[in-house]
Amino acid sequence: MNSDDVKAFINEGENSHVEFKSEAVSNEELAIVMIAFLNGQGGVILLGVEDDGTITGIEGSLDKKMNAINQIAHNRVKPAIIPVLDSFIIENKAIISITVETGIQKPYYLTKNEKTLFYIRVGTTCRLASPEQIAVLYANHPSVHYDVSPVPTLLLKYLDERRIRHYFIELKKLTEKYYKDKQNTLCLNTRLAIKLTDNLVATLAGGLLFGREPSHFIPSAGIRCAAFEGENKDYLVLDKKFIDVPILPYEHNGVIIEDGMIEQAIQFVERNTKKRSIMQGIKRIDQSEYPLETLREVITNALIHRDYSLYGGQIQLLIFSDRLEMRSPGKLPNTLTIDMIKEGASYTRNPVLMKFAENYGYVEHLGMGIPEKIIKPILKLGYPEPEFIDNGYEFIVILRKKL
Repeated sequence: MNSDDVKAFINEGENSHVEFKSEAVSNEELAIVMIAFLNGQGGVILLGVEDDGTITGIEGSLDKKMNAINQIAHNRVKPAIIPVLDSFIIENKAIISITVETGIQKPYYLTKNEKTLFYIRVGTTCRLASPEQIAVLYANHPSVHYDVSPVPTLLLKYLDERRIRHYFIELKKLTEKYYKDKQNTLCLNTRLAIKLTDNLVATLAGGLLFGREPSHFIPSAGIRCAAFEGENKDYLVLDKKFIDVPILPYEHNGVIIEDGMIEQAIQFVERNTKKRSIMQGIKRIDQSEYPLETLREVITNALIHRDYSLYGGQIQLLIFSDRLEMRSPGKLPNTLTIDMIKEGASYTRNPVLMKFAENYGYVEHLGMGIPEKIIKPILKLGYPEPEFIDNGYEFIVILRKKL
């Protein structure tokens, strides 16, 4: 930026990317403008220029003033930033330009009176972000996993407290008193909840794991199940169901009282597939058409690893006369390939969902679920090797029956 650029900014007036501030601006107000630019597309603050474009300049040491600006950017803006500072002489008066690029650690915020305040730029003003706008900022954070983004309309109190209590008391072995005293803190620390302005709201993970009818608040939640008479969707639909319950079951003393999404999906498959009779010694026993450990792994993987940032579609569980298909929105994450996952490579797209699935015994977090629990049991039955398809917008697992 040079003097001609600064003069042009002043002549054109304030806009969504340019803000004028007098030297007397408060530290808080200056921090708010920086935060709004960081949460948006960036911008330039001209210090020593009034709102109407009048140049009033800066008195005293420019170095001292720049040091003060850096302190504001470090202490008041969260996460801290280092702005680009320049000084210019315009109409014989000194001004300072503060250039703030769009932030790479969104959302940025200010803390005041124990409150976390998020600001965005709207036209020529800086405004407090709404809960929905804050959720978008979290979702666009490149280093924050999507499962910890807030669901603004889903207050923490609307989650199934029975399931949450079971997790902390029966699985994590906390005392009843400690749980009651620290319930909100526990939910915050385990990323089931996040604080938006004055409210505790569920994160995406909290809503999926413990939310009643989670699709009411999370459009991408749930599993759409259908069973067809023949080998494609043109055949008669024998059964269908939309599973819209928490991923995790409600248990008491080790006994499932209410099934979660995984159990209900397995039950749908069991209801719509045949049993296989085999001899073990002198006894004839019935086996599921698809191994239960394989079904559990396929369904759990779809729920835990899907890309929940893709709205407009749910996971699909489709049963045909010759095969079962599990379709999950989103491609394989990062640089994973189908060959890599077949060898046991893994990547956790949703670490909070993964952690809870581990604690409930659904996954072992060793990356061997696909080769050991999907491929090996299917081949043991004499079925064709499972097919894994990544078409760029959907990841598909196909289990074919014996030809």
